[in-house]
Amino acid sequence: MTALIQIENVSKFYYMGGETIRALDDISLDISQGEFVAMSQQGRWIRRRVRRSWIYSGG
Repeated sequence: MTALIQIENVSKFYYMGGETIRALDDISLDISQGEFVAMSQQGRWIRRRVRRSWIYSGG
């Protein structure tokens, strides 16, 4: 399955008081159609497949 969103080798560093903080260090991620991505409270990635029947757009 082809990824709709793809990131590769992303890093983000912060420099505070002469110290380097690694927020992201060489991460890669593919998100395919029908998948849902969110951050958990601990900061770990959660990736789950979403069924179309769960999505309700009516009112």
